[in-house]
Amino acid sequence: MTSGAITFGVKLPNLSPLASRDSILTTGTVAERLGFTAVWASDHVVFTPTTEHDHPDRRFPVGFDTPAVDPLVALAAVAGATERVELGTSVLVLANRNPVVVAKAWASLDLLAPGRVLAGIGTGWQENEFHALGAGDRFRRRGSATVEFIDILRTCWSDPSDGFTGEFCSFGPIHFAPRPAAGIPILLAGRSDRGLRRVASHGDGFHGTNLNPAAAGEAIARIEKYAAACGRATASRRYTTLCELDLRDRPVGPDEDHGGIHLVGTPEQVAERIRAFDAAGISHLALRVRALSGSTRKEISNRLSVRAGVEQLERFEAEVTPLIA
Repeated sequence: MTSGAITFGVKLPNLSPLASRDSILTTGTVAERLGFTAVWASDHVVFTPTTEHDHPDRRFPVGFDTPAVDPLVALAAVAGATERVELGTSVLVLANRNPVVVAKAWASLDLLAPGRVLAGIGTGWQENEFHALGAGDRFRRRGSATVEFIDILRTCWSDPSDGFTGEFCSFGPIHFAPRPAAGIPILLAGRSDRGLRRVASHGDGFHGTNLNPAAAGEAIARIEKYAAACGRATASRRYTTLCELDLRDRPVGPDEDHGGIHLVGTPEQVAERIRAFDAAGISHLALRVRALSGSTRKEISNRLSVRAGVEQLERFEAEVTPLIA
């Protein structure tokens, strides 16, 4: 779905109490039918019994015992049921995995949906998840590992015949196929100075979360500054961010606005916020529909329903997009 210069995507309920074959496929096919340009799947392999204790202030939309369908499996299912929507991860934690295996999974998805794959990558935040995956020694240096593993992805997708030598992973010459015919854009998450520098030096774009328009604009300005400093000023970059969507029939006040990071309120209020993101330089908004995936705010009741989620998407297409066309 495109309105003016900005486009819209939908987060699949793959990490949600609603996670199921039907909910994932329904969301993906409805998104394409309504004209959204992308669907997104979030990532966690495991949580641990101490996750909530270890991260008491972590804003997370669901309980840590919630089903988490692998994002690339969820996207592969949607790939087979759609023809046009892009398929993105929002975001996959790369440093806790084998990068060659991940490169093969993404390349295989691209074979099923040529030119539709977006590799959204983050550094992760849950140390126990790294330990559970045998990557605990990388956690404290996960930023450096992520940069190296991005280099490995691109090596596998282009020409791995010379192998790769790195600090965290090395291998000799390999045959790797299939390879993406046109490459796969890599969008990096991050809010710290180091994270934004990684976007500038290694990303084809940025995928933010919990940013209001002012913070998004500041992040974009810093990325462009860092890109110029590292010789990538002319590289084309996508600027995307993930927002909760909760359309209401009544206006919301400042106490429900949460600093402008979500699209909450009447169609007019949501359209105004979208125009602000557009003006800040965001080219794509990924919508995490509260009725499908829950709210990051623990004080908000997460009453989830696929039907209610579809109704939100239909209302967005019918009532919001005409206001920003």
